[in-house]
Amino acid sequence: MFPIILDLTRLTVMLVGEGDAATRRLALLEEAGATDIRRFTPEHLPGEADFDGVSIVMIVDMIEWQAESIAEIARERHILVNIEDNKPWCDFHFPSMIRRGSLLLTISTEGKSPALAKRIRKMLEEIFGEEWGSRVDELEAKRVAWKAEGKDFKTVKRLLNDEIAISGWFKS
Repeated sequence: MFPIILDLTRLTVMLVGEGDAATRRLALLEEAGATDIRRFTPEHLPGEADFDGVSIVMIVDMIEWQAESIAEIARERHILVNIEDNKPWCDFHFPSMIRRGSLLLTISTEGKSPALAKRIRKMLEEIFGEEWGSRVDELEAKRVAWKAEGKDFKTVKRLLNDEIAISGWFKS
């Protein structure tokens, strides 16, 4: 597996399914900034033309043969596919996530132990509270200001590291 973070404001996502799993997936997509989500249900499945311009297909709570037929169309078009709980049909999987504003922490066991990933996530949630969102924003503001002053990359990097060191956010 190779971890990447996708800018969902630039991609079209197809979400196929209904029920609680689809509702949760939709909420995660919206929280991540997805702006172009094409929704389909088992009663209204996507046709060939519905795949035009799609970058990612996510399928949840579907009958296996229906899900796999949708995945086949997507794969023929070189579209990334994830069928929930069907690893052979997944080009990617979802890590356990903690979001604190722009800070995104992810935990993955490559699907081998979701229970372990969840326990690690719970531990990290205690360490990285809600205040971390504003901390990232503070550092961004300083970084932007220093760059506007004409400071070079190496200097900005050193200044940011100095800020983090004196912040007291990490205790040794």
